[in-house]
Amino acid sequence: MAKRIGRRGMLAGAAALLAASIMAPALQAADGLTVFDWAGYDDPNFHQAYTARYSTPPSFTFFADDDEGFQKARAGFKADLAHPCLTTAAKWREAGLIQPIDTARIAAWNDIIPALKELPGVVQDGKVWMVPFDWGNALLIVRTDQVPEADRTLDIFTNPRYKGRIAVSGSVDDAYALAMLALGMQKFEDLNDPAKFQQASDYLAKVRDNQKFYWTDPTQLDQSIASGEIVAAWAWNQSVTAGQGNGVPVEAVTGPKAGASTWVCGYVDMVDGPGSKDLAYDYLNALLDPSAGKYILEAWGYGHSNGKSFAVADKAAVARFGYDDLERFMTNSLFQAGIGVELQQKLADQFEKIKSGF
Repeated sequence: MAKRIGRRGMLAGAAALLAASIMAPALQAADGLTVFDWAGYDDPNFHQAYTARYSTPPSFTFFADDDEGFQKARAGFKADLAHPCLTTAAKWREAGLIQPIDTARIAAWNDIIPALKELPGVVQDGKVWMVPFDWGNALLIVRTDQVPEADRTLDIFTNPRYKGRIAVSGSVDDAYALAMLALGMQKFEDLNDPAKFQQASDYLAKVRDNQKFYWTDPTQLDQSIASGEIVAAWAWNQSVTAGQGNGVPVEAVTGPKAGASTWVCGYVDMVDGPGSKDLAYDYLNALLDPSAGKYILEAWGYGHSNGKSFAVADKAAVARFGYDDLERFMTNSLFQAGIGVELQQKLADQFEKIKSGF
């Protein structure tokens, strides 16, 4: 299994490496294409069709999290393509950093999962601003040898019997998604209602008092699950993939008892990119090839935007998180989308207060 740093840059162990790559200017590749991305997404398995055609990969510069990527781009860093997630897409668009996608140049556009193409941030004001690429989940994962079937619901996060044995993601989007699913809310825009915002925040305060820690490094969480210190967590797909790969009896709980929140990230066309527009679209087309989807499903445990990828990937990998019934999964998932700039800041400010004990 490939070593992966993962989405949204929460790996503390990679901080020094990332800081060094961010401070250094990107080296211009011979083909003139520069990609601003998460560490790990330079994996050649994602763009085999591109390198097969041009013999050399693009130049990559990495960012550690969405906000850092946005701030660097706003400060003037130039790239041809960037890879933000939907929760911050509105900031990139409103800041004038990105331009609409020409979907006529995306060969697999009609094969992209319909639910992803319709999300706020992908489409805005009748224009397409992002090519969805990877997606995954914040979901309930449990040690099946430590948590009986009856307790495998979201109630476990406030159940006093599990005090000090659970962990929740330190990501504000993931945390509020947990609260919303537990409280039966349908979409992130619901949190614009002050009463619902307060209800979700009060729930997260209860979870805080019941948990062992907020995890920010997946490796830390995986080790705690493997040791049995943590028996249930609100976590990402990769912790299940990693745990099962190491023989740990850990599984994801999906369906009506637990639900799942789905994050989506994709590639945007940067304004005034220094490289070739033709190369940029060739790279996007390579990313959407089912071979790239097969790889990310099997090796990373994440979903791919091209629906055809699920037919060629290993059936067990597809079924691990309920992706074998993709339409049902998408219909029942809480997407981390539709979060305006003002709401995003409000959630971040409140979550910091909650984590601090207020």
